[in-house]
Amino acid sequence: MNGYLKTLKTFSFDILMVLLVALTFLKYTNQIGNIYFIILVIMSLILITVKANIFHLMPIALVTQMSFSDMRDNKDITIIFGSIVILLIVIDILKNRNIKKIGYLSLPLGLLSLSAILTMINGISTYSNLVGLFQIFSVLLIYLYFLNTIDNKTSYHILGKMFMYLSIIVALESIHFVTHSDIEIIDIIRMRGIDLGWENINIIIYVNLLTIPLIAYLITNTKWKLPYMIASVFVILPIMMTLSRSSIISVAIYIILLVPLILLLDKHKKLLIIQGFSFLIFVGVALFFLEKDQIVSEYLKTLLDRDFNDFTGRIELIDVAWVNFKDHPIVGTGGVFSSRYLIADAGYASINYHNTIAQTMTLGTLGLVAFSFLLFRKVRLLFRSDDNIKWFILILLLVTMFINGMVQPMYYYTSYMMFIFLILAMIEVKTVKTDT
Repeated sequence: MNGYLKTLKTFSFDILMVLLVALTFLKYTNQIGNIYFIILVIMSLILITVKANIFHLMPIALVTQMSFSDMRDNKDITIIFGSIVILLIVIDILKNRNIKKIGYLSLPLGLLSLSAILTMINGISTYSNLVGLFQIFSVLLIYLYFLNTIDNKTSYHILGKMFMYLSIIVALESIHFVTHSDIEIIDIIRMRGIDLGWENINIIIYVNLLTIPLIAYLITNTKWKLPYMIASVFVILPIMMTLSRSSIISVAIYIILLVPLILLLDKHKKLLIIQGFSFLIFVGVALFFLEKDQIVSEYLKTLLDRDFNDFTGRIELIDVAWVNFKDHPIVGTGGVFSSRYLIADAGYASINYHNTIAQTMTLGTLGLVAFSFLLFRKVRLLFRSDDNIKWFILILLLVTMFINGMVQPMYYYTSYMMFIFLILAMIEVKTVKTDT
């Protein structure tokens, strides 16, 4: 009996996540109705009551968004969803948490928030000012929440698994979308027509982009590597299906950097080689069956038709950012949300500069200094850790900020920032030498 209980405890997080994946997919495909939300609220209240680890409670809030097929266009759903999540967080804080840590990254985040306040001098509207401030200040609050709620005994494996299961939801929904359409699969991909309803085609894969280095970490630090290798296929698949040039380039750079890193750090190289060979057989068989319908060859043809060298549109947006920065070099042009108005005035349809540095320039020189200080402290925090996860997260940060982030608006999206500071807060909590 004790053996069964020990096994159940060992796999309790996986059981929870598999349950959440199944329920969320069933809700997304309309197989179950609003009972889904009742189940999740009951689960949340039970977990809060027993003072469960935050990593058992957090995924419930994260998967809920993925259950809506029409959330992006329905403000009522968005408001109700947000209100429930905030209420559960408040209940959890009041009942179980003691918020007292300040944190190593609070100072640069505070300075970035201050720059968002000072730039209001040149703000375009009160709404734009407040939204821009919220985008940055909310990150500080999220970071402080994670810093004060994560248990330092929680394994990095739990972190990696959570991201893995979230990415699998994206994969399942993407596969469902293309296989239940009247249009041929390859034609949907070619038209970039995947629409999951809860976010646009580029943003739905942010969690997948963040998961790739964490999957590599799991492969490196466990004997049973094959399940994670197979999971990596489902993590990468939605990225490839979007035909996003920057994201596909990011995947390629990830592979170039992570494969040698795994080979260098893995202490079970014999197991790595054996299971790696098995994985390659799995991939080969999967590609063989897909090619029976010419999906692989048609996809490669479609991918090669994409112009990976033409970023003229993105360069034009950076030019707009530079012109506006020169007009207000000290305090900026009104904050990160002001870009949509300035771009519209310049005659372009985009709503942001699609570049991490250009978007930061909306906060002026003060914002750029705060951004640089924050990056410095992020890297310094990583190198305080004795765990080899620091190398995987360093690659994650640099690729998402300066590869994908050079032509995508990834950095200042709340979902990306929340995930990043969850990871960094956990590293800080688990690092012995931590400033407060």
